[in-house]
Amino acid sequence: MCTTPTMGRPAPLWAFTVLALTGATCLLFPLQVSAFGDTKPLFVRITGPDRVTAGEKAKFECSAYCTPPCNYTWSLGGGTSKGPTVTLYAAGGKDTLDLDCIALNPTSKETTKTTTTIKVTNVLFVRPVSDKEPALSDPFSLTCAGSIQLSAVLWYKDGEVMTGTAETTLSADNSTLSFGALLPNHQGFYQCVVSANGREIIANGYSLVYGSLSVSISGPDTIEVGKEYVFECMPNCSIGCSVSWTFRGGFPPAYSFSLQKTVIKWVPSEPTTQLLTCVASNTGAARKATATKTVKVINKPSDHTDPPESGSEGLKPAVILCLAFTTALLVLLAL
Repeated sequence: MCTTPTMGRPAPLWAFTVLALTGATCLLFPLQVSAFGDTKPLFVRITGPDRVTAGEKAKFECSAYCTPPCNYTWSLGGGTSKGPTVTLYAAGGKDTLDLDCIALNPTSKETTKTTTTIKVTNVLFVRPVSDKEPALSDPFSLTCAGSIQLSAVLWYKDGEVMTGTAETTLSADNSTLSFGALLPNHQGFYQCVVSANGREIIANGYSLVYGSLSVSISGPDTIEVGKEYVFECMPNCSIGCSVSWTFRGGFPPAYSFSLQKTVIKWVPSEPTTQLLTCVASNTGAARKATATKTVKVINKPSDHTDPPESGSEGLKPAVILCLAFTTALLVLLAL
């Protein structure tokens, strides 16, 4: 006769038994195997478009391997939403958005987060009316323009709605903001916002700042194969800028080559002529400066020296020794 002892709570998703013989009694032991019920959510991922257009909606879905099914929380720019799907409205004003999904195992209470970076196609921009750089006491104008019809335009400076002042004027449709004479307190980040289909669209803004933007490249003009040389891009960015390198024909031939922000370390492997180009830019201020350097790579000079010519100083000791030996031989023969 077999007896089956009770083992507490029912077996979960997967279970099997083992038969054990103990004399006249056989026991059936249910062995519980968890189907990830007590673990963190696995394989969490977000599916959806990798690019959205400002003013349009896009749908995203979060999924994970979870037993029982996971609960999902979305996070974007401080706002949250619950559920496995979310509809995102891109207002614009940024080039990228970081969308987070947190999967929660309701049994273990453990969570796993994943993030996707979404590129934003902006349709509205704030730009200077002319190419002239802003300078104190000079007149200056900014325009709000893009690929959409402007409606109910509002201007913002450093995130605050602008109010009319004696120092600034707006065009009839509010699309152009003009300064009669720039003052120190006019520096700041300017954006315009328009209304479309009942929603706001935010412009990619403009940084109004005073100051120069220039760049130069340090390092030698002629270098040797097999030696390490350092080149540095040195921007003069009183307005703040980013730095990037470009190379004619790609990266130069090298035994080793490293690029870290503004510094290049290069051990060339063969003779060549390489053009290094460094670009300093401030996209918010719509300014850019470029520097170039032509570097010639030569072979290492040889350590081999040619033998001295006949009659040179290098032969005189040998000539004296030869004459002394000849004289001694003649004396011996005379004896």
